Amino acid sequence: MFELCSMKKISNFGIFTLLLVSSLTIMVGTVIAPSLLGIIQHKDLGFSPSWLITLPSLGVVVFTPLIGWLLNKMSPLKLLAVGLVPYAVLGLIGAFIDN
Repeated sequence: MFELCSMKKISNFGIFTLLLVSSLTIMVGTVIAPSLLGIIQHKDLGFSPSWLITLPSLGVVVFTPLIGWLLNKMSPLKLLAVGLVPYAVLGLIGAFIDN
């Protein structure tokens, strides 16, 4: 009736990595939300600062079909590595922006 597919056992390091990677999207909102008032006052934003929380989630929704297509073409590990590079580079840019 049901076929079970054989799966490779994931190591503890692999499980830990999956947990960390899955928390990246949540951490964006968690880090930005408490500092919104300070960002508004410091940068004198002309647009709604709530977009700073909405845009990462919107990016997930918009790029999900592309990532699904790429996942069929690449291995999950390669796709994860390719995705983490721009995430890290764009995250580090904030350290070099003038206050």
